[in-house]
Amino acid sequence: MADEDALSREYEQVTQMLDALDTAIAERDTAKARATATARAVGGQLERLGYLARIAGIPFDRELARRLYWDYPDLLVSEIAHPMGAHVSSVAREMGNGAVERPCGGACGRIITWQVSSRTDARKQARLCPECSAELEARRAQRFAEWQVERVRGSEDDRQMLREALERGGEPRRYAEFPGVPGTWAVDENGVPLVLID
Repeated sequence: MADEDALSREYEQVTQMLDALDTAIAERDTAKARATATARAVGGQLERLGYLARIAGIPFDRELARRLYWDYPDLLVSEIAHPMGAHVSSVAREMGNGAVERPCGGACGRIITWQVSSRTDARKQARLCPECSAELEARRAQRFAEWQVERVRGSEDDRQMLREALERGGEPRRYAEFPGVPGTWAVDENGVPLVLID
């Protein structure tokens, strides 16, 4: 009964977490749609700016073009090429490599910079600063160590439960291992659970 209660609580926890994930995904999708609409509006404004620059005989600002290309990957290359008076296929060559600055993906909020050679790289989520990266690695190592301790503790509890079941006359083969199924153990050719063989 206790196992069923624990399992029920775990299922409930997963359900709650999935509800929170659904909410977060909906918020992300709404924000992405808003960003896309804003990017298209900026593209329209760039088209007007390019038109006015051509009428005035003034070349489009190349530094602004570089900034648009590398810092705003939601803008289409064609939206950047048009005011430059360039062909879409030549824009990447003209822009060269870029540096992307983003807030650290950790909790510190520091601005970090990394070099990119394609707009795909510029779209990637921010990386972690060295301090946050070290902190994340330490947390992972701590969780792994805790898991190993729990695994050993659980293994001892399993052995004790198995011994008690066999002492009550349980059939050893009933406990044969089923991969991924808790409460089952690997057995030898005689059906004796290997965890009981010293």
